[in-house]
Amino acid sequence: MTPAEAIGPAPRAQVCLLLEGTYPYVAGGVSSWVHRIISNLPDLSFAVLHIGADRGAYGPPRYTLPANVAELSEVYCQAGSSSGPPDLATREEVERRIRGLRRRSSPPHAFRTLAAFHRMHLDDRVDDALLSDLARADLSVAELLHGDAAFAVIRELYEHLAPDAAFLDFFWHFRAMHVPLVRLLTASVPDADCYHSVSTGYAGLVGAVASVRTNRPFLLTEHGLYARERDIELSRAAWAHGFFAQSADARAFQLLNNESNQCAQAARLSSKPY
Repeated sequence: MTPAEAIGPAPRAQVCLLLEGTYPYVAGGVSSWVHRIISNLPDLSFAVLHIGADRGAYGPPRYTLPANVAELSEVYCQAGSSSGPPDLATREEVERRIRGLRRRSSPPHAFRTLAAFHRMHLDDRVDDALLSDLARADLSVAELLHGDAAFAVIRELYEHLAPDAAFLDFFWHFRAMHVPLVRLLTASVPDADCYHSVSTGYAGLVGAVASVRTNRPFLLTEHGLYARERDIELSRAAWAHGFFAQSADARAFQLLNNESNQCAQAARLSSKPY
């Protein structure tokens, strides 16, 4: 399965809308707002990128796409049912590899994307250099999951951030948190004159790196408090506890929020971007 699937080839759209878990598959306030925006601007062509958790989480579209939607693409944070918690055999194999892994000569920051992940956890600053490293997208899911460079970064972050936690807990959490980021950073994004995300988080990250890669405007309209909403979800999740509920996962979502805002502030937009 490819990271993103486009429904029919299309010419370059004027606006690409980046939507996480909403239009056109989920009815609600944000989806209704998006549908009205597209319908009330018939002279503009739109591409829609739907970002979802996994392919099986959504049914058929809840909205009929207006005629000015030139392209509908989909990208999923997880590969499918196999991306859930590892079975016992898989976990034992990874534990064996961790115990037996020797130090390698390859530098931990051989990948710019991996270096960006490292910095995100140790430095609160979000600047053009960080966005440029993320936009490079030179790290594959396989390299994140099985590469020695990624393991070295995980080990170093563990020693800085959670030395009192169980290493295997940190290891599995890091992988679970960053696989969606790698999949989104390496996904195909519709070609458009400008990019508009209606939230920070994953959609905002995709918009920020698309803007960096194309040098085209990025517009961010936040319809909620994304980082705060994720923080509330983590505080209620049965699997999130201790350091991971209070720091690592919450910090990651806050940094996604900051990255989106940084890029939106830097983008050169007219007073009427559409």
